[in-house]
Amino acid sequence: MSKGQLAKLGGFLESKRAAIADISQAGVDPDRLIKAVLSMAMQNPDVGSCNQRSILQCAMRLAEIGLYPNQRFGPWVIKRGDAATLDLGAGGWKQACLLSGVFTRVECHAIREGEPFEIRRGHVPPFDHKVTAEDIKKDAPVIGFYAWFFRSDGDQEIRQVYMSELKKLEAMSRGKAWATNWEAMARTKALKIACVEQAQGLPPDNPLVMAAAAEENDWEGLDVEPLQGTPQDKARALLERVGATT
Repeated sequence: MSKGQLAKLGGFLESKRAAIADISQAGVDPDRLIKAVLSMAMQNPDVGSCNQRSILQCAMRLAEIGLYPNQRFGPWVIKRGDAATLDLGAGGWKQACLLSGVFTRVECHAIREGEPFEIRRGHVPPFDHKVTAEDIKKDAPVIGFYAWFFRSDGDQEIRQVYMSELKKLEAMSRGKAWATNWEAMARTKALKIACVEQAQGLPPDNPLVMAAAAEENDWEGLDVEPLQGTPQDKARALLERVGATT
């Protein structure tokens, strides 16, 4: 992205600063957000070639969730077709969980063939996944993932994500990321499914609900009709599309 293009994009985003500030979560600095979006566009030339309005839309989505772009862990502003779109990535989903006020920590782990894994109802933690040195088989195939949520009230929850759910998402994908780094993509999507479920029942303006709604029309680049209803309705519809259970 040339300096001239960057300056033009920067001027456009600056002209929309007031609109970004109006919808920002408390604590979000619009100037810092604009700089972070510009930095991502500078590091990713494809983003710089996207139409400016789509980049603005990504910035506004980040503002209403309360996130800043993060080149390493996400969220990312990426190019899809001729437009920029938001990909929260594992980093974005974890941050949205923390911003929700419901969770203090979120983890997502792979389950490999041959590893001991057992869900135990009514226990804390609600499962058993103790892997000793003898159990570790880095080359063993992944047979699933689980997201582990630590709630602010001290409780813990687990959501096991099955291969059938991930395979459906992979089949819907139009990108190459699954082929180049399958496990990383699968882990992120497993976390995404679990987080969207956790958004159910939260207030419409909660950051986690906003995050679930932000990717409503960007689920692996699938062309879909705009979802109608509240953010919770949209999140529920996303789960139905990927065959996830509520």
